[in-house]
Amino acid sequence: MKHIIKQFVFIITMLFVFGIPQLNAETIVSLKKDDKTYQHILQLTKDYYKAWSYKKEDAQYDQPGKYYSKAAGLQFWDPLPPLGGHRGWQEYQHVIEDVWLPNGIDAAAILFSHDDSFHAWRHGDVIWTSANCLVRAEYKDGSNATIPCRGSQVWQRQNDHWLVVHEHFSTPIVPDGKLFQGQRDPKQSLKVNKAFTERARAVAAQWQKGPIANIAKRLDGFYYKQDIHLYMPWPPHDGYTDWDSFDDASTEYLSLFANTIKLTVNDDLEATQHGDIAWTTATVTQEIEQDNGNTLLVNGRQTLIWVIQDNQWLIAHEHLSFPLLPKEK
Repeated sequence: MKHIIKQFVFIITMLFVFGIPQLNAETIVSLKKDDKTYQHILQLTKDYYKAWSYKKEDAQYDQPGKYYSKAAGLQFWDPLPPLGGHRGWQEYQHVIEDVWLPNGIDAAAILFSHDDSFHAWRHGDVIWTSANCLVRAEYKDGSNATIPCRGSQVWQRQNDHWLVVHEHFSTPIVPDGKLFQGQRDPKQSLKVNKAFTERARAVAAQWQKGPIANIAKRLDGFYYKQDIHLYMPWPPHDGYTDWDSFDDASTEYLSLFANTIKLTVNDDLEATQHGDIAWTTATVTQEIEQDNGNTLLVNGRQTLIWVIQDNQWLIAHEHLSFPLLPKEK
C-alpha cells in the first residue's frame, strides 16, 4: 500500500512540474490523397455538389438532403443573400425555390472544379474541407453565366456517416463597386457565445490597428499557421494555403485598394465546440478606407474553425465573405 501511495505521489509531482498532457492542435491530421478517408470525403463532396444542380421544371429540389445533418439550428451559408443564411436543413432544403428561382436562375449546374482544389483536415469525429466549384447558371431572360465559387464544409461523423453540419459558400468580389449591405433577420433564433465573441473580436481588432500592408504581422499570434487555409472576400479565388502567401498578398494586393480595413464582429456569433475544436459563425461589417478618401461599407459572414494549441485557441481555417449581389432584373 505504501508503495502505491509513493507511486501516486511521484506521478502527481511530475504532473505538477511538467504540466498535465493535453490533447491540442497537434492532433490535427491533414488528410492526404492516398488516405481512404480523404478519398471518401472527396467523393462525398463531388456527389453533394452535383446533387445541388437543378432545373426549374424539377419536381423537387431537395436531392442533397442525405448529405446533411438534420439537427436543428445548424448554419448554412449560400453564396446569395440573405445575410443570415439558412437555419437547419428544414429551411435550407427550400433555398432553390426561395432564393435561386426568385432571382431569375431557372437552372444551375454545380460542377466540382478539380481535385487539387480539395483540402481536408481531421480532428477526431470532425473533418473540415475546402474546395472550389463552378456554378453554370441559366437565367430566366435566356442569358447564361459561369460563376466561380469556393466552399468550406464542416463534416461530423454521426451514426457511422459523415454529414455536413456547417457550410459556407462564396465567390470572391473585387471591392471597387457596389457591395452587399443588409442585416440578419431579427426573427432568427440565435444562441450567442460570449467567450468566442470576445476571441473573434480580439482578432478583428487587429485589422484597424495600422496599415493594411502589415495586417498579417498583427494577426500572426491568433492563427495556427502550420497548416492553414484562408478564404478572404476578395481574390485570389483559391484563397491562401499558407501564411506567407497571405502576408505577401496583404502587401501586394490589399494595399492597392485599401489603406485600412475595420472589421466588426456583430452580436450574433454562435459557437459549436467539441472538446478542443470549435467552429464559430457570425455576421460582420467591414469599412474599407480607400486611397481616394472614400469609405466602402459592406456586410458579410465569417466562419472560423478554432483549435487549442499550447492552451490557447487558435484559428485553423477562416472563410470571410460578402454575399453575392443577385443579377439585376
